[in-house]
Amino acid sequence: MSTTVELSIEGQVLTTVQMDSNVVLLFGANQEFRLRIMEEDFTISKGQPPLVTTIHFAAWARSPEGTTGISQLAALINHKVTTAGVDDNGVLTVGLEDGSTIVVRPKGTYEAWSFEGSGQILVCLGSGKISVFDPVSEDDKTVAELMGEK
Repeated sequence: MSTTVELSIEGQVLTTVQMDSNVVLLFGANQEFRLRIMEEDFTISKGQPPLVTTIHFAAWARSPEGTTGISQLAALINHKVTTAGVDDNGVLTVGLEDGSTIVVRPKGTYEAWSFEGSGQILVCLGSGKISVFDPVSEDDKTVAELMGEK
């Protein structure tokens, strides 16, 4: 993965998984970092060769109890983040200390995911473009602007 933006959760522990109209992963002792996966399928992979589990959002919304991958997602609680970033196509990747990797790819016309923490909000638009909102300065930026590109 060619990382465009690193997320500020390296070293933080995944403390909570919430599942309602979205899947929300909370990180940090005070749950100060929030990753929201918005109605998108995503994968969890682990091992060599990797065993990949896809969590299908539409299936989960219809019947959460029988959805493949929920137990794999719950098993990630209390594991520390080793890497977290977004590439230039909007693909979000979070690596955990147990060797698991969560990957969320943008698709469609709506937001795929959002990340809140360290005073910023990043939102992946359906096109894969990342919008960065800085509520402190009220100066909204794209990733290209954040990286010094015009």
